[in-house]
Amino acid sequence: MRADLTPWTIRGAGFALGVAVVVGLLALGWAAGGVLLLLFVAILLASALEPMVGLLRDRLPLGRGATILVVYATFFVTVLGLSFIVVPAAIAQGQDIVAGLPAFFESARAWPARTPSR
Repeated sequence: MRADLTPWTIRGAGFALGVAVVVGLLALGWAAGGVLLLLFVAILLASALEPMVGLLRDRLPLGRGATILVVYATFFVTVLGLSFIVVPAAIAQGQDIVAGLPAFFESARAWPARTPSR
């Protein structure tokens, strides 16, 4: 009987250790999620802007650092300018939707009365 108990104890301990490692890795991934997201966005942005950096570096007598600074400044100014155009329009459309909600809900409440019953 004692000979059967030892392998099962070792298997149980190994299983518990495996579960603990998986739970620990999941917790680590959850805690580092924000940093990993920022890292992913930074890599994506850098790889998307790299062709423009290469193009400007070939055409302008600037070093790599200055060229990257020019490209990123242009990108952020463009994003800021587009946000000044898009955000007010989105706010106005949102206000129109909210203003139209009471009439929509009244129409939705009256709809069953207008439909013929079978």
